[in-house]
Amino acid sequence: MSKKHAFNTEDLLALFEEVLNPSDVLSSKLISQISTAITKERIKRNMSQKDFAKIFDVSQAIISRWEHGDCNFSLEKIAEIAVALDLDV
Repeated sequence: MSKKHAFNTEDLLALFEEVLNPSDVLSSKLISQISTAITKERIKRNMSQKDFAKIFDVSQAIISRWEHGDCNFSLEKIAEIAVALDLDV
């Protein structure tokens, strides 16, 4: 019977620190914060992704990508989203 190794958070971070540089980590954090803010605002407005997409004249699929962090937001897009939703950046 083989012995299984239990990984803790420090082990996982050590694995990723060889791959990720500080700017990758910061970028991921910022995208996550933006995605979370978009999702919270949509839910606060009690809107479906499809209805929410109409605010920005984009498809529901784009809103899904934004909410899942599958988008590399440009500064212009961040500004557009912030103004449309009256959010502080």
